[in-house]
Amino acid sequence: MEVPPKKPHFFKPILPGFNNGLKVPIGFLKYLKGHDHVEHVVLKRAGKKWLVKLNGRRFKDGWKKFAEEHDLQLGDMLIFRHEGDMDFDVSIFDSTRCDTEYAEYLQEKKIGELL
Repeated sequence: MEVPPKKPHFFKPILPGFNNGLKVPIGFLKYLKGHDHVEHVVLKRAGKKWLVKLNGRRFKDGWKKFAEEHDLQLGDMLIFRHEGDMDFDVSIFDSTRCDTEYAEYLQEKKIGELL
């Protein structure tokens, strides 16, 4: 018997053209049953929320703003954890393979040590 995860998640690498949208993997759609008619998702990170239009299975309007505010770069890796309804908690890992919040903390710590 297959037991579904309590909070299913998927990851997406940031590849060329990511500013134009990001697709939810086909295999993940089984966790979104009953949400076929939904037009928006909510992306959450660090206590903030972004409303992003869902066009089919692609994140569209609002996605570019999310990408810009998080300074997404080619090679970054995002993990989308489904929180229920159409809410996703997003973790972002940069090219050093560290969560960007952790990388920012280390950078601030180094600056503080220099002062």
